[in-house]
Amino acid sequence: MKTTHLIIALNVLIYAAMLAIVGTGQLHEFSNQTLLQFGALYPPLVRDGELWRTMTAVFIHITPWHIGMNMVALYQVGVELEPHYGRGRYTALYLLAGLGGSAGSLLWNWSHPVVAAGASGAICGLIGAGAVTGQLIGGTQGKRFSKVMIEWAVIVIVFGFFVGADNAAHVGGFVTGAAIAWLFDHGAGWMKRRRQPSGSGGLGLDAVALILVV
Repeated sequence: MKTTHLIIALNVLIYAAMLAIVGTGQLHEFSNQTLLQFGALYPPLVRDGELWRTMTAVFIHITPWHIGMNMVALYQVGVELEPHYGRGRYTALYLLAGLGGSAGSLLWNWSHPVVAAGASGAICGLIGAGAVTGQLIGGTQGKRFSKVMIEWAVIVIVFGFFVGADNAAHVGGFVTGAAIAWLFDHGAGWMKRRRQPSGSGGLGLDAVALILVV
């Protein structure tokens, strides 16, 4: 089983556990109290030393729509990138991008009591890594993949602005993921040696359908 599938399963299991504990009365949307109980990001509590929330918040979702859209997006970009990085680097990329998303959210909301949760920062980190990966691979397919990733990121930011999503987390995750991808592959050209794009392999651009991350 791919790491992407395991991460999706973990997110779904956590969401199901939260729902089982609090009951179907919060099926439409978890309350702030419930989110904080399970580890959502909250600047006042982080200021008090609860730094672990920067990671637990990445695996918590607020509504069925929230987790559904995020998991579809994670699957689409994750199954394309994981074979290129391998399980270990891919896992590190996802977790560090999630932390980068939490850091961006905290920096923007440091003085405000905003409850935040969701995998979108980590997913935007994968999108940022995909943009860099495509450029490093090169060729027509690699550059097209990079272009799609950048367009995806722009759509996420614009959509997030209109729906009031945590764009600070999106930007923080994207920048972190892009930086990590560059660090992984800079210099020795590891990505190019690992897999060159071809007609039947490489980055499956046509499988990516620009599902919004919220």
